[in-house]
Amino acid sequence: MKQKNQKRNRGGFTLAETLIAVLILTMVAGIVAGGIPAARNALDKAVDTSHSQLLLSTTMTSLRNELAMARSITCASEPDDDDESVAEDPAARKIISYVDSSGAVCTLQSEDDGIYVAKEASPDISSDVYHPRIPQRLLVSEQAATKNLYAAFTSASYNNGIVKIEGLKVCKKQGDSELVLSDLGDVAFEIEVIGRKG
Repeated sequence: MKQKNQKRNRGGFTLAETLIAVLILTMVAGIVAGGIPAARNALDKAVDTSHSQLLLSTTMTSLRNELAMARSITCASEPDDDDESVAEDPAARKIISYVDSSGAVCTLQSEDDGIYVAKEASPDISSDVYHPRIPQRLLVSEQAATKNLYAAFTSASYNNGIVKIEGLKVCKKQGDSELVLSDLGDVAFEIEVIGRKG
């Protein structure tokens, strides 16, 4: 009789053991599946942060390259004589006019979807109406500004050979709103202009 019990005990799992094992596996699978979206969101945020840092650095380099050899620089945030209405207009504070090293009249303008460069434009910064300049292109290529990211700044000024750009940031469009991913905070980005004579 002992031999029969020993043979029976060496058999497979009982129904209760199998059900418990299935229950445990189901719980583990549920926990893992629940963590996948959180892990995916964390990965997306890390990738966006990395891309935004790269775009911010690329934008700073592009601005420096564009303005370092410029001359006849004017910023709309600088009022003409006693007229301060231009300086108070938020759109006006986002325009830099200059002549580049090839002699082309240019404007740099921060808009809602990026920083644009227009060459051979005839800027009229004293006007209250600011229209997009033609032809214009993004300062940083669309390939560099991946995943709905774009660079922008809040104001620019020029004094004693230094272009000061404030509020330089990289944002991401999310529906009708924007999410700031990288910015310089309260630190102004300054560019020393070498070709300021003329």
